[in-house]
Amino acid sequence: PVGYCGEQISDPLVAIALVGLGLTHLSVAATSVGPMRRLVRMLNAEQLNEWFDDQAMSAKDTLRLDLRSYLERQGVTGF
Repeated sequence: PVGYCGEQISDPLVAIALVGLGLTHLSVAATSVGPMRRLVRMLNAEQLNEWFDDQAMSAKDTLRLDLRSYLERQGVTGF
């Protein structure tokens, strides 16, 4: 298992990207646990990882925008 602890996790898109990259343990502030848990439960980590493998690494300049678009198509909200 790989984890991450840091202020960047408070940005939902960063947290989602880290899940897509295979991180399985995220450390967040206590006030963010509930919202982050709901957000992560909406994700299909396997599909997200495949998306990163297929597209994201070739689109470094637009990664944040591309990830947001992908999540909207998947019905993920709250980011």
